[in-house]
Amino acid sequence: MDRKQRSLMIVGIVLLVLLLAGFASSVSGAGDPDKGAGGGGTQSGEYHNGLLGEYYDSAEISNESALRAMRIDERISWSFGYESPLADLMPAFRMTPVNYSIRWSGYIQPDRTGLYVFKTLSDDGVRMTIDLGEGHETIIDSWGLLSLDYSSSEAMSLEEGRLYPFVLEFQQGPLYAAVHLFWEFEGVSLGIVPDTAFYVDQMIYNLCHEPLYLDFEFSGIGFRNWFYNADNEFDCEEVGNIDYNWGSGAPGDITTDVFVGIMRGYILPRYTETLTLYFTVDDALQVWVNDKAVINEMDWHNQETFTYDIDAEAYNLIRIDILYMDYGLGASIRMGWKSSALGIESGIIPKEYMCPLY
Repeated sequence: MDRKQRSLMIVGIVLLVLLLAGFASSVSGAGDPDKGAGGGGTQSGEYHNGLLGEYYDSAEISNESALRAMRIDERISWSFGYESPLADLMPAFRMTPVNYSIRWSGYIQPDRTGLYVFKTLSDDGVRMTIDLGEGHETIIDSWGLLSLDYSSSEAMSLEEGRLYPFVLEFQQGPLYAAVHLFWEFEGVSLGIVPDTAFYVDQMIYNLCHEPLYLDFEFSGIGFRNWFYNADNEFDCEEVGNIDYNWGSGAPGDITTDVFVGIMRGYILPRYTETLTLYFTVDDALQVWVNDKAVINEMDWHNQETFTYDIDAEAYNLIRIDILYMDYGLGASIRMGWKSSALGIESGIIPKEYMCPLY
């Protein structure tokens, strides 16, 4: 069993545990006093201080194949700034400093009875649900691109010592990243929710106290692209992504704007989903996906876009072969991708997710 298969198996086991833990919680009810009494440390061998943090390489938590890491976090008070939240676990390109999301789940235990208000300071989006005994209800919903925005819940009555299941999700777009969870008691600010108020099921703690993450090896540098003049004589070779706009010119030492390009390689899908590949060209284009001809547009075109949908699996390479021809005047070709999981990251395929075919 290779590392990718082992990591997938471990994550599958943890997801199953989470489902079972959620089922058990819904059966027993929120904050069973017998389980929630006391404060600090492991409780009756069933709970442990901490929270489950699930880290997604996507700005939306909508596709489980975007899950990159699971670990136990002590708090919800983070200023990631301009760095990847998992910079200490894996190479940065696998979870970049932009366009990611995190889900924290577990229990909150108040240390006194009364009215509480939860508040968040986030950059970007945040939403929070809590189970007061009748199922999870949303108490904060500020999803989207924000800049150090304060959000607040309504006041709610909580009991000392009870464990209340909750989930807080955080979304990061571009630029700076931060998320902090505060609480207020009877109108008096208590500040950041302390580490001692967070608990997670002991079984989940045992599985995730050493971080689990999908480990795969891939060094993307782009496609291998060859260019030929109008007499089909080889001129030059480049390695990179497909984002060319020559205008009235041409690559290399080609002196006319009539030429041919052959571009070949593999792309690495980031998620399991329907992935749309798109090609915007001026002038002509043929495309093969996994040796199947999918686009044949060898006439004159002026910045026209052609698409092909493929059922992609996360980390399973897709072979792409491209024949491009410029008949004169403007010359350009771009290859991009778009999908629901990619969301705002739809666009030109970065060379980090492409490797050449020799």
